Amino acid sequence: MHGIARFAAISALFVVPTTLALSSPQSQSAKSPQDPIVIAIQMNFSAINLAKLAQTRTVNSDVKAFADAMVKDHTRTLTQLKRELGVPDSHVRVTAQNQADAERLLKLFGFDFDREFAGQSVSDYQTMVNFLEIQSKGTNNPFAKTARELKSKAIEDMLQAENLRQMLATGTTVPEKGNVYSGRGTPLGAPSTVPSANDGGPIR
Repeated sequence: MHGIARFAAISALFVVPTTLALSSPQSQSAKSPQDPIVIAIQMNFSAINLAKLAQTRTVNSDVKAFADAMVKDHTRTLTQLKRELGVPDSHVRVTAQNQADAERLLKLFGFDFDREFAGQSVSDYQTMVNFLEIQSKGTNNPFAKTARELKSKAIEDMLQAENLRQMLATGTTVPEKGNVYSGRGTPLGAPSTVPSANDGGPIR
């Protein structure tokens, strides 16, 4: 029975559209799963999935606020990617590692969950920063400008995740002034180990 419940929870976690409508001429042909835009979209979907899991599992108000902000921030980024770059006409995949991380977190409760969620967020944002750093340097890469903007946001998010991780580890509280869990990131276009998008199963 517990196994069925866990399977249902995992399935619900990864319910997102499998095929997304195109919104610009440059995306009229299907893009490769290795296309940087596909990977960027995948990373944002994964961040949203992880945060939604935290929304349902945590009882810590700071963790809940951080997860709420993640969902809002990455949903906004996905909308901007679709508008400015065009969403690839392909099946967005969650990597095998992302799915394994979710299954591992589903087994945890209370403080153990909060600690592992914060640590996983730091790790995922570091991966995102590394990927965007590489993409931002491409001279003939049409994604380079957007990658630079997204990298600035990802660095900020990584530092906020590390702030949460350290807070949970030390038991300290976040000062009300300049609370890191509100108004996270900046809109796309404002100043401010590379994964494969094809190593896991399709989102169902």
